[in-house]
Amino acid sequence: ALITAPTVTRSNYTFAGWSTTLNDASTKVDSYSVPAQSSTLYALWVNRIVIGAGSNITNSYGFAESSTAFTATGGLGAHTFRLSPDRTANGITIDSQTGIVYVSATTPVGTYSSYVITVDQAGITDSKTISITVNTALTISDSKTLTTTVGRGLSSSAFTYAGGTGSKTFSISPTSAYVSISSGGIVSVDTSSAAMHQIFTVRVTDSTGAYATSSID
Repeated sequence: ALITAPTVTRSNYTFAGWSTTLNDASTKVDSYSVPAQSSTLYALWVNRIVIGAGSNITNSYGFAESSTAFTATGGLGAHTFRLSPDRTANGITIDSQTGIVYVSATTPVGTYSSYVITVDQAGITDSKTISITVNTALTISDSKTLTTTVGRGLSSSAFTYAGGTGSKTFSISPTSAYVSISSGGIVSVDTSSAAMHQIFTVRVTDSTGAYATSSID
């Protein structure tokens, strides 16, 4: 066993431990695994591992979301990623290989902060903070009825929304040359509309792509 290991330094490198084979992290040893017989040990040197890229996450409850990939440069061999503290119980996970953080559709509303940690084969780490915000679910007001006669234009009262994230946009389907919806959620029937009876779906979408739907008959 190693009783006293020498202190070693090398400019612009991180000391990652001792190995029995030159530049081979798989043969890294500690005081409990050094062979009993006389051995030559090699210092493991690595460029400082650095974590980068990635992104914070903001989404609306009910819709899954993910970050851009966190990256790692330097270090020894392949890198893996983990979250600290672990948020699995809240539906927040990280792909250990790609560095992408995922938030499930059922992650409770709230704000979460974790460290994304990358580790190399020598056990050297670096970390970066990720902030995750889950806003309340986006909702839309109840369905409406709009009845008019041929040649008479008419508009509904405004559909309203609550919750969600960022700016909101209304749309209506199916597409009709005679029926439209304003940015304020008001559905209008044009004076040139022919006689018809149709149910339209009104949809409000927030800045993260979360949406809610209602209808107008």
